[in-house]
Amino acid sequence: VASSTTVRGSTFDGCSAGKFGGGCGVHNSSVNIYDNTFSNCYSGAVGGGLALLNAAATISASNFSRTSAVYYGGGLYAEHSRLSVAGTNFSHGLSGQKGGGMAIWGGSCNIMSTAFRSCTARAATDVEIDETSSGGGLMVYNARDTASYFDNLLFHDCAAVRGGGLLIEFSTVYITGANFFDCSASSKGGGV
Repeated sequence: VASSTTVRGSTFDGCSAGKFGGGCGVHNSSVNIYDNTFSNCYSGAVGGGLALLNAAATISASNFSRTSAVYYGGGLYAEHSRLSVAGTNFSHGLSGQKGGGMAIWGGSCNIMSTAFRSCTARAATDVEIDETSSGGGLMVYNARDTASYFDNLLFHDCAAVRGGGLLIEFSTVYITGANFFDCSASSKGGGV
């Protein structure tokens, strides 16, 4: 994506990438993503639907469905980025390690009125307890550039080894109005 871009009313279906952003990849840029659909997209590493690296992004009124990544961020992966997400749905996202719906690595993020449904982080091996499989719906790691704020989030039927719905590590996050239903973890924190 170019240095400053708006993507509106588009569909990314059945897209794939070997490493970064199955549907779309944004690097060292700013992007506004509004009313888009990412479905059946796959990444061989991170960001099954969308991947952000050193980016500033606003994502609203969008849907991520049946997206997957081998490692992090089945639907969305953001690394060292400033991210704002509102009115967006993540469903049936799958990652092999962290963040079945979304994975945030560094930077900061504000997430409002967003739902994570039937998202899973699980290892591709038959290891009984694999601590790397965490944050079934959402994983936030080392996001402390500035405080992150989450408001009015829904986690339903999400699963992982740690943090079935949500996993937060080494981050400053303020949460208001989050709801967790039928989320599970085989080791620690069924909801959070």
